[in-house]
Amino acid sequence: MLKRSVDINAIGRGLSPVVALDRDFFEHIAKLRAARRIWARTMKEKWGATDPKAMCLRAHG
Repeated sequence: MLKRSVDINAIGRGLSPVVALDRDFFEHIAKLRAARRIWARTMKEKWGATDPKAMCLRAHG
C-alpha cells in the first residue's frame, strides 16, 4: 500500500479488525486492551500512521 502512495491514515480510519471474544468478562477485557495496544503500535511503527484515529481499534458489541 505504501509503495502505491496510499495514505495509511485514510485506510486506518476505515478498518475495523475483528477480535474473537468469549463469555469470560475479564478475559474479554484483557483481549480488547491487548488488541488495542498491538493495533496502535503496528499502525504507528510498521505502517507509519500519524493520525490518532487511524491507530484506534473500534470495538463493536
